[in-house]
Amino acid sequence: MAAMWTRKLPSRLQSQNCFRRLQSSVSAVTVDDAQERKSIYPPIKPRLPPGKWGDMEPIVAWDWYDCRQRFLNLPTVAERIHLMDTEFCQDKRCHKYWNFPLLNRTPGNLKYQQIMTKTVLKEVQNLNGIPCFDKIKNDEVVDVKNFLGPTVQDVLTEELTQLDRRHAKPLLGYNDERVTEDKHTDIILKRLLYVISTTLGNKHPHLFDMQITENVELSAHWEKYGIKRLNLPNVVRKRHPMHNMYEMKTLHRKRTPFELQLNSRVHASGKVSFMVRSESPLPEFSKDVQEAHFEEKELKEDRLLAWEQKVAEEKAKVEKLGNPLKLDKGPSPFLYPKIYGASFSDELITTNPGYNLGDPAQFSYMFIQNTNKNKLLKMEQDYGEEYTSQAKIGWGMSTGFAWNVAMAHYQGFNSYVDITYPFTNFGILTDGRKFQFFANQLNTLELWKNNEANPIHNLCWYTPEMALYEAIEDKKLVNFDLNVLEHLITFLLCQPEDRGYDMKPTIPGDSLDRVKVDNWIEFKDKTPVVEKEVVYDESQLIH
Repeated sequence: MAAMWTRKLPSRLQSQNCFRRLQSSVSAVTVDDAQERKSIYPPIKPRLPPGKWGDMEPIVAWDWYDCRQRFLNLPTVAERIHLMDTEFCQDKRCHKYWNFPLLNRTPGNLKYQQIMTKTVLKEVQNLNGIPCFDKIKNDEVVDVKNFLGPTVQDVLTEELTQLDRRHAKPLLGYNDERVTEDKHTDIILKRLLYVISTTLGNKHPHLFDMQITENVELSAHWEKYGIKRLNLPNVVRKRHPMHNMYEMKTLHRKRTPFELQLNSRVHASGKVSFMVRSESPLPEFSKDVQEAHFEEKELKEDRLLAWEQKVAEEKAKVEKLGNPLKLDKGPSPFLYPKIYGASFSDELITTNPGYNLGDPAQFSYMFIQNTNKNKLLKMEQDYGEEYTSQAKIGWGMSTGFAWNVAMAHYQGFNSYVDITYPFTNFGILTDGRKFQFFANQLNTLELWKNNEANPIHNLCWYTPEMALYEAIEDKKLVNFDLNVLEHLITFLLCQPEDRGYDMKPTIPGDSLDRVKVDNWIEFKDKTPVVEKEVVYDESQLIH
């Protein structure tokens, strides 16, 4: 069989042949894609995602951005709340978070509470300092005050002097005792709320539509910048093989975005004596966003401020004497809540604003905290009146902040999806005789950013503590102050309003959360029963 062979062309002819094929292929490509040319390289990913991120590392910023997109893809509020509550949880345990009680009885912790909530306190002598009350007419408040004054005095006199508050049926094994002072104060506050709302309900219909709940559990959580996370996954606690002791070993691997975070979760929980909710939100207390912008030194720890002052004094000495500046290592810039008496936990947490999803009264209006508690009374005996008054201010600020955070979660917002409008509420701290009024406004949930990336702060206005009456003598109230009653009336006359924009802008239009529930009880179809007259034949009757 003849051997197979091919003719070898000269190199000059081979190059000419290859050039013709290449030219024909290039001409074909230019003819087909002459109008549209696409780049063969992938798009370059920017170093940081859109937005302001401050000193955050790129891998951490992209992790927050990706989580935000994941939350935005969830169509319902219930799914977002469930993912937010169980994000870092496994086997009925969560990553450790810091507990934040609404009533902090550790003396001198008011500044710490402001830092954890990023809230700026503003003391006002009366409610006229709050921008919300400009619409309320003074003549109307005076008329209502004079009309309700005798009724309120009758309620207080009846409760404090005439009624003998005892148990109707003594429990087995216990004597017939009076109700405790805090329970009696709850009864007085409840009667005042119902009397004022029913009396003014005819002229002010929004008081009839409000829902009043008693002894409600409140729970909320958020992420706070400047606190290192506890027990990171790259640290393992092992027992030494020879000594009966533990040693910490670090795994040599690349750190994840979760470990690189400079923030930690904070969980606030506690009970509220009374909650008043409405179907529409309260108006914004401060509409100017620039009023909520503050510098970092506004809420800096006292130890850091003292260190900065020391450095400034040493620099002044150096400039004066010319000696070299030698300073010790400065304090840690990170906040460690344990030095302020805080504790941490790893149990499952939930978000609870005091109502269930779907309730028409879904916005906060006013909360009332009963200060006639044994904890506060004991704190006043142990630490004095000054620290007790600071604890009350922190209690009112923390309760209003936590309630606004929980309300924001039930509107589709969270730490990843920041709020697009402020949440507001009123607050009252009272023991039945002394009253202190609060107004809280939540402006941002991005507390996990530093002040450079997010200079917006939350706001809280409060008044000094004022007495409604001095004492009771001969079954009469002594020095009954109508001006204190005027503050309470002003709160109730501030009418909720439709703000004119979407309250759930991040929820899709076809979501089930957009459906307003009017009928809470399903009506069953009734089958009409037709009764026919029966006619009997007389011949068949038995005589």
